[in-house]
Amino acid sequence: MADSSSNRVLAASSRFEVVSESQTAWLHGTDGMTRWIALFDDEPSAAVIDSDERWCAVAGVGLIVYFLSDPFATYAPHQLSEQWTEVGLGAWRIDSLRQIAPSRLEVLSSGSRRWVTITSDSRLVVSG
Repeated sequence: MADSSSNRVLAASSRFEVVSESQTAWLHGTDGMTRWIALFDDEPSAAVIDSDERWCAVAGVGLIVYFLSDPFATYAPHQLSEQWTEVGLGAWRIDSLRQIAPSRLEVLSSGSRRWVTITSDSRLVVSG
């Protein structure tokens, strides 16, 4: 799905791909849909697509969770939306992500391990 040599695939599933390009992340669907879903102070470092394809998480300096449902709105930095939620932008450098439960991520940052829970009302709760 990604077509530029400067793009890096961060995560892929049967219907979606999350691709980084410079400081941004893009969501590509197998149906041809493309949406801008993240912007960071630096290049995105990791991404995860939920095993049930309900959301994807993109990490860099901060974490953005983008919900994989209509209307697939284009990301707008620092604006509230039901399409995405964010935490730690500009402040929390994340090295890697791993989905450990249906709505839970393990986050590694500078050698420390934290957990992020995506709540039923689409908030992100960080612990650890």
